[in-house]
Amino acid sequence: MDDGSSISTFIKNPQYIEEETQELQNLRESVLEDIAQQSPIKHLSNYRKITDGHLLIISATDIHIGKLCDEYDTGNTYNESVAYKYAIDCIHGLLKKSN
Repeated sequence: MDDGSSISTFIKNPQYIEEETQELQNLRESVLEDIAQQSPIKHLSNYRKITDGHLLIISATDIHIGKLCDEYDTGNTYNESVAYKYAIDCIHGLLKKSN
């Protein structure tokens, strides 16, 4: 018979994770693994390692991709493919000059 003088103690395991929380963590890890496997691999050019602490920002915001240009007027073909190639060539040139 309980006379009211007993003490009850509850100790929670600090490493216990609720089942729903564990399932969400497992789902998150699975999605991140899938994303990593599906991500394209980009091979960057080998540039020298920067040790002098400077920062170069190349802001290619006005490269005229899709600009209307007639070969009759300019003597040159200019379309989205040409604009893209010019932009990439210019960025690579700036990066090489910055080294």
